[in-house]
Amino acid sequence: MFFVYIAYQPEKGKYITGVTNSIKRRKCLLQQMHNGPVRIVYYEEYADSAEADKREDELLEMNDELLRELVTQNNPMHTDILTFK
Repeated sequence: MFFVYIAYQPEKGKYITGVTNSIKRRKCLLQQMHNGPVRIVYYEEYADSAEADKREDELLEMNDELLRELVTQNNPMHTDILTFK
């Protein structure tokens, strides 16, 4: 299973996109890399890595406004959805 995710840094108002096979591990790494809280606010699951990579490329082409719209449609409060899994 592969996850394409959008993470959010609330202190900086910045979105981070990526792909991983362990979303919980990636969240920990992101928090270490960015020295602060990072929320996983959106993700999609894919069985195939090529499909996940293609979707990640699509997200990487989006600006922050489009990413915000995508997240807000699915998670209006930008809560960390991993805390509910």
